[in-house]
Amino acid sequence: MIISHKNHYIFIHCRKTAGSSISLMLSETLGPWDVQLSAVSETLQAGGTIPVRMWAEAIGRSGSSLLFHLMRGKGKKKATDALAAGVKRAYQQRLGRKPQHADAEKIKLAFPREWDSYSKFCVVRNPFSLAVSDYIWRTRNLSMRPSFPEYIKALAAGDDLGGVVPVGFYNNWRQYTIDNRIVVDHVIKFENLSHDLGKVLSTLGVPFSGQLPRVKDVKSKNRENPPLTSYRDYYTREAVEIVSNLYRYEIDAFGYTFA
Repeated sequence: MIISHKNHYIFIHCRKTAGSSISLMLSETLGPWDVQLSAVSETLQAGGTIPVRMWAEAIGRSGSSLLFHLMRGKGKKKATDALAAGVKRAYQQRLGRKPQHADAEKIKLAFPREWDSYSKFCVVRNPFSLAVSDYIWRTRNLSMRPSFPEYIKALAAGDDLGGVVPVGFYNNWRQYTIDNRIVVDHVIKFENLSHDLGKVLSTLGVPFSGQLPRVKDVKSKNRENPPLTSYRDYYTREAVEIVSNLYRYEIDAFGYTFA
């Protein structure tokens, strides 16, 4: 999530919708007192900067760990990871366990003035594609990964398969709705990302080249089961039915289909 006081918007970072890439791009336009909770490590590792406010709040939460990595020269990644962890801890009490993916209701309660006066936008994605993307990401380093139908059946049953399946945190519906009502001003479709994002940012006066950086390429250790060419190739008839039920609100709201 990003709250830009400079440009008067709230970007709600929905999972598996290029949110980290968007956050990295937006970081170049933020002011010193803006709130950046998404792609903190990625921004710094790419040579960018995060708002001064984030440094101050992170050091307040993990100063000793952060300074240790910086002083001992333990590497840029460890230092930026420590900074990102400090930023996350600084907002968990107000925004929940994953503040970078906070629900709309929590954002509204934590930042009521900004919520009422700033433009709010997010990106949504076909749930049939999103579920596969999440599956590939979460099983990328498993030597014995479950099949996608097994993964989806476990998700529906509330079985996390030892921490692999994101039970209770698999869709994005509550991030941009309150009481099942969409409460953001702009909903961008992942399937038309560059065009729709450009239109929204233009209304906000935020420059956009039309290109987004890639920050989360999947590098799997599982060489025996490389990703298939289309999300449809992962599905059985039962898996289609399960995903249709799990993501029924998004499917109904945006007219997504399996075809």
